[in-house]
Amino acid sequence: MVNLVGVGRKENDLSKVIEFILNFTTTIGLRYYKVELERKVEEVETKFGKFRVKVLTLCDGSIKIKLEADDVLKYSIEKM
Repeated sequence: MVNLVGVGRKENDLSKVIEFILNFTTTIGLRYYKVELERKVEEVETKFGKFRVKVLTLCDGSIKIKLEADDVLKYSIEKM
């Protein structure tokens, strides 16, 4: 049986992630691939104010847009 696991990490944490997976799972080996999507940051105006968004181009050419988490957190704190 094959299981696929996706992990987001900082560049210099690869050895720690590999060590964790080998120590805390039943696997006896792993393969890893670096996948980097084309991205740019833009600012959009909403009814709640300006927010930064990440615009990602996926492997199939489609576009995914994600709000910048720091901006959402800042907005949430300001409105509390």
